[in-house]
Amino acid sequence: MYNISKLIYFICFITLFIIPFQTICAIAIGIFNEYIIKEYIRELRPNGLGYGMPSTHMIIYTIIFISLITNNNKKYTFINVIVFIIILLTIWYKNKIMDHDSKQILYGILIGAICAIAINYVVKSTYDSYMKG
Repeated sequence: MYNISKLIYFICFITLFIIPFQTICAIAIGIFNEYIIKEYIRELRPNGLGYGMPSTHMIIYTIIFISLITNNNKKYTFINVIVFIIILLTIWYKNKIMDHDSKQILYGILIGAICAIAINYVVKSTYDSYMKG
């Protein structure tokens, strides 16, 4: 059976060419979450295999999705739809295999949204100051 979690690599690879700074930040935050935050919170996954709070996949996907839709570029609408579908499939899959419960997924989305807003604010303000000279 194909592991839907591997789609994160595909999404990161594609978006690296569209929104490179945001994608690199999403990966870095995901790594930080995986090795620091989860070790601090120590909430087990529903299946009992390791720590699951918050969902790293949801953090990364949410940062990338929000960054794509705030990019305001119509030519990436197809990619936005694909990423959104993958997010929904991942939520369903992670619940189905009891890899995350709803709370862990929700916190991942919330943390991802907060990080995406901060990252995109930095990108916009840096771009604006660069354009002003």
